[in-house]
Amino acid sequence: MSEEVLPALHPLQLIVRADGSMVPVDRLAVDDEFQSPEGKTKVVSIQRELCKEWVEAFFSNRKSLIVTATHRFVTVNGRAITAGELTLGTKLKGILDEAVVDGLVRIRMQGQGVFLETGPNALYYTQGVLSCGS
Repeated sequence: MSEEVLPALHPLQLIVRADGSMVPVDRLAVDDEFQSPEGKTKVVSIQRELCKEWVEAFFSNRKSLIVTATHRFVTVNGRAITAGELTLGTKLKGILDEAVVDGLVRIRMQGQGVFLETGPNALYYTQGVLSCGS
């Protein structure tokens, strides 16, 4: 029986706030607002969980993200896809344009993941790449 892992971000990943500034996800608090394609979305709750495996995805926009394999992104076609399903060439929605996956690395490292429960508008930008929340 495998243990279910929350779709979490590495604590140092940057989230784009509603005012356009970027902050590490570990510094967010309940009721903080961040950018979404439809405007703003709020943090409803934050959970922290010990994670043992991560996926680091490298993108054509020169950004990279470290997330759990269950973290969800949004493709350019509007479909939700987990980090574990990403392949080279996958096209994800970005804040300005698409972000194409051009590298993937599985990392075995113990660290505290940050899971954000968001308001009704559950889309947000992580390092400029569109993520799909709860």
